[in-house]
Amino acid sequence: MSMMPGPGGKQIRGPVWDLHRVQSLVRSGCFYLMRTKAFDRIAETLGIDDRRAITAVARDGVLALDEDDYAHSLDQITNKMDVYGIVHRSWGWYVKLYIDEEVEGGETTVCSFHPPEFALRTRRQTIPAGGVVAAEERTGDEEDKRVEPEEENDA
Repeated sequence: MSMMPGPGGKQIRGPVWDLHRVQSLVRSGCFYLMRTKAFDRIAETLGIDDRRAITAVARDGVLALDEDDYAHSLDQITNKMDVYGIVHRSWGWYVKLYIDEEVEGGETTVCSFHPPEFALRTRRQTIPAGGVVAAEERTGDEEDKRVEPEEENDA
């Protein structure tokens, strides 16, 4: 487990949030993607500007997480958050999330979804700083976990 706390937070024992509940909320549409460290960073990293496509990258990334992608938890000013690292769409990603219990029924909030600024050690692997993953590291389990975004209907 990584011993380096994230900015503005103290590392705590975790995971805090049940990953199955996090993913269930995302599947049901109870999902919020914060702008600066998530939405904007996905757009910048992948060179896409379509709101639906950007949201789909984060949604599909969260749905692809499993317990072995867990890195550490943080106690930040307003919330306790879990940090995961995943290889998704050929990039390494730092994913920080929590469940907002103030929303009725709960809502998964993704605060960060970007290439890690420092190497991020998870239970499964170490995601390199900058998120660039060597071709040989993109095969096997990580390759199988990448999920292409589903097309959304304008119904």
